[in-house]
Amino acid sequence: MATLSNLLSERLSPLTQETNLETGDISVFHPGSYEAFRCNICWRAPASGIAIIEIWGSSGSGGKMCCCGAGVAGNPGAYVKKTVNVQSGSYVSGCVGISCGNADSLCWRGCGSSTCMTVCHSGGCVCLCAEGGYGGRVGCVEGNSNSCCMMSRFGMCGTQLGSSGCFTVCNNTEMGKAYGGDINKCGGFSCASFFHCNPCCKCSYQDHVAVAPGIFGTEGAVLTINRERETVSYQCTGDGLSQLLGALSVAGRSPTIGGHQASCWSSGRGCACYQTWGCTPALPYGVPGLSGIGMDSSIVDFGLRGGHGATRIKFIGS
Repeated sequence: MATLSNLLSERLSPLTQETNLETGDISVFHPGSYEAFRCNICWRAPASGIAIIEIWGSSGSGGKMCCCGAGVAGNPGAYVKKTVNVQSGSYVSGCVGISCGNADSLCWRGCGSSTCMTVCHSGGCVCLCAEGGYGGRVGCVEGNSNSCCMMSRFGMCGTQLGSSGCFTVCNNTEMGKAYGGDINKCGGFSCASFFHCNPCCKCSYQDHVAVAPGIFGTEGAVLTINRERETVSYQCTGDGLSQLLGALSVAGRSPTIGGHQASCWSSGRGCACYQTWGCTPALPYGVPGLSGIGMDSSIVDFGLRGGHGATRIKFIGS
């Protein structure tokens, strides 16, 4: 006959024998809100051992649009990883990058700031730096030109899709660089595909959002989502956030969210939030923001703010 003590022992044993957890102590530095840390961060080694340091630059934010047109998402920040021997008192100090929150800047908001750390360890001091990602671009359509033609003004490359005259356009203007680590990876390029040459038919647009290396894969990842279709109103702000959050859950094989709570009747975009979507960092580190897509001159889409930078330190005692 089974006894209560035997049943409890059988049920509890898997919980006390985890095999998929990382060893060591993990420290993470990430702003998580609107602003940077009030001062530089500083981590000190509690004893002798090794420290595995990973840093990500902040990601590019999407551009604001206030006419009929289209755009391409921002690029992710760069990634650096370094392993060093440390002693008690060895330290890591520096600044974590912040994405652009200037939601009112039209068309392009600039580049996210870099995450840079000074690492002083047993062998001396070294500097690590992961540059921020280039911001997303948007452009207005003039006359009968289509969405992809106007993107060429910014020096972006396009690949024609069949014989229709539609294109995939990439935000290849600039890529964040990485310095100082054992592993140094640039951030990558985001792209957009236009399967319809009507510049206001955004339900036929796809965003290919690049995610920084060191999160889902050693070379990064690309998440493809559809833009949302308007069926209730022309309100666009916050467009695409639900789709991007869902794609992030799938990429990580450990779903945490299916969508956000601010939704209109027909989709996951936010209603009447205006600049909030352009300055609130709703995306995690390593993920750039989508650019706005307006429907006409009376509608403003502020795009989405990119994720801030981050620093992750794993200490394993000797």
